[in-house]
Amino acid sequence: MEVDKPAIEKLAERLMRKGPIKTLDTSRRIRIVFHGVTIADTTYATYVWEHEEYPYLYMPYIAFSHTTNEGGKDIGKLKVLGFGTAAAIRKAKAPYKARHLSGMIRVEFDNAIWYEEELRIDVHPKDPFRRVDLLPSHRPIKIRIRGQQIAESDFAWHVHETGKPCRYYVHRSKVESRKLLASPTVTHCPYKGKAVWFDVEIFDDKREERITVLDLAWQFTERTWESERLRHFICFKHENEHVEVEVDGKIMFGR
Repeated sequence: MEVDKPAIEKLAERLMRKGPIKTLDTSRRIRIVFHGVTIADTTYATYVWEHEEYPYLYMPYIAFSHTTNEGGKDIGKLKVLGFGTAAAIRKAKAPYKARHLSGMIRVEFDNAIWYEEELRIDVHPKDPFRRVDLLPSHRPIKIRIRGQQIAESDFAWHVHETGKPCRYYVHRSKVESRKLLASPTVTHCPYKGKAVWFDVEIFDDKREERITVLDLAWQFTERTWESERLRHFICFKHENEHVEVEVDGKIMFGR
C-alpha cells in the first residue's frame, strides 16, 4: 500500500518543479517565537506566493543561527522546509523562479508565533499588495432579511478590500438586536481580527412561524490596530440570498 507524502513534501516538490508564483523581499523585521523563545529574527525575509490567495514568509538560514534550545523546549517539533544553495537548485534543474528560494527556510505558520516588527501576525502573513480601506460614510443605509428591515442608519463604515466587494458595517445600536442570536461560529481575519457570528431570527408572516437564518452577521470582538474603528459595528453577509443591502436608495446586494 502506497503511503501519501506529507503535504510539506508535496509542496517542496511542486516548488522545485514549477517554482513559486512570485516572490518579494521585505526589510520588515520578522521574528518567530516558539514556547517563549525567539528561534528566528531577520530583516531579510521573503514573501513567497505558493498559491494565488496570499503569501508565505520564508527566512534565510542565518536568521536561525543564533537560536538555542533554551528552557528545554523542543524546537525540533516545528514543521520546517529548507532549500539548498543556488548551485544545488540549478543542479536539480529547477526553474529560474525556484532559485529565489536558495538558502531559505519555511516554518509552518501554525506551529509558532510570528511578528512583523512589534505586531503579531495572525492567521497568515498579510499580502503587501492588498489594501483594506475603512471609509466613513453618511449615506443612509438599510438592511433587510427576507424583506424585513433589521437595520437602518445614517452612518456606516464602508470597508473596501482589494479584489472584493465592499462590506457595510453598521453600529450595533442601529440593529434590531433582539433578532440576533449568538452563533458558535468564530472566524479570524489577518487584516481585521477575531469575529463572532450571529444567526438571525425573523417571523415569516406567510408561514406564520419563526425562521432562523444561520451565520448571517458578524462583529469583530478582537481587532487589529488598523480595524479598531469597527468596534461595536456589525456586518451582514450580503452573499446570502436572504440579505438585501440598500445604500442611498440603491440596492447594492439582494433582490
